[in-house]
Amino acid sequence: MSATFTSLYFRTLLIFGTLLSLPFNESYYRYLFSIKFSQLNFMDLFQLLHHRPGIVSFGTAGKETYIGWILTLLVAFLIAYLWQKREKGAATAASFYQLLYDFLRIRLSIGGLFYGVLLLLSLYFPQPALSDLHSQYGQLAPWKIYFLSSAVAAAGYSQTIGFLLVLGALLLLWKRTMVAGLILLLFILSNVVLANFAYSIGDHLQASFLFLLALTLLLPELPRLYSLLVLRRKTIAAVPEKQSSPVLESIRKTGIVLYVLTALVFVSLAAFGTDAAYWPYTRFEYFNGIAGYYQVSTFQLAGKDYPPSLTDSTRWKDLVFEQGPLLSIRKNHPETFYENTPAAVWEKRQPDLYLAAGNADRRFYSYTVAEDSIRLLDLVTREPAYTFKLSRPDAGKVVLNGSGPDGNPLAITLEKINKQYLLYKGRRKPIVIN
Repeated sequence: MSATFTSLYFRTLLIFGTLLSLPFNESYYRYLFSIKFSQLNFMDLFQLLHHRPGIVSFGTAGKETYIGWILTLLVAFLIAYLWQKREKGAATAASFYQLLYDFLRIRLSIGGLFYGVLLLLSLYFPQPALSDLHSQYGQLAPWKIYFLSSAVAAAGYSQTIGFLLVLGALLLLWKRTMVAGLILLLFILSNVVLANFAYSIGDHLQASFLFLLALTLLLPELPRLYSLLVLRRKTIAAVPEKQSSPVLESIRKTGIVLYVLTALVFVSLAAFGTDAAYWPYTRFEYFNGIAGYYQVSTFQLAGKDYPPSLTDSTRWKDLVFEQGPLLSIRKNHPETFYENTPAAVWEKRQPDLYLAAGNADRRFYSYTVAEDSIRLLDLVTREPAYTFKLSRPDAGKVVLNGSGPDGNPLAITLEKINKQYLLYKGRRKPIVIN
């Protein structure tokens, strides 16, 4: 393989990675200028990192295709070819080459750090809500099953992956440990890419992008790794060229300072921010102690009583009040499946939608309260659904009197069921269920 071809090949990869690292979509900048930095949230910083890779993107949020990457690769090849044809001065070219390499190294490091911190602090896989515990397994999307299973795993699965990602990201910051960090990140990211495709998580572009960065940065080291590990020869590590240009050197140092500041702010907000405490659920109750699982004891629509039934599609089966202004209702038929992936939910910055996403067993509503009236809005469409007068004869009963979307009068009595859940009883301990 000629030196000219090798040089063009690596330059193309470096420029391709750089183009994927830069945000080109207009929605990214709209989001950037909508952020209230006085109320900065850790997910705001995460979203700034989580732009759609590529000059252009095809497909809806969470379901993008790789077509935009092909166009980006063609542009990268053209830039690399023109750069190689017109470059003047080997020293300047080497400095610019090293600057691009360092930029991608820092970009990969902060990507691994952000994802790792979210996994380490159990923020990427939110704990199941009460509605999830009362949903049929077969009515959940594959990604939702994966997320809920990972969230409740007792062996520290997400924390271990998060720790390894953070460790790999930090190892990238020093030349002596960079190769070890790249190898570690490649092993972890290969699993992340496969999980995205296996469970349709919707973060496949981001996972593939970080995997590509790790692979690109490791490629120049492969000959030395082969010599050391396979041929077992004495191998001298590569010594990076010192920046010959004061401007490029100052750019590199500025990038390192920005990296450190961004990382410190993100870790602080994720670890100690008030929004992180119950992410992604809203936690406040209009009615003290109302949260819980309720069975429908009486159901009257337009003056007609509907007795308990396993087939009636009109009558409600049960209702769950979450620990916040959210509730879910289950009937005898599957609901319209809200297909959005978690990647799309985070992108829209509506974390409450995570509750409804991937669940076809229940219908989810947010609600507002005015005195003793409660007004339900469909959590997905935001359209008005029900309006009730709410009363609580005792702590275990809720009575709703009002009307549905069609205006017909609706009267419902709910009985609270104080259930105990094996999930929270712990393992290898005596369990007593009343």
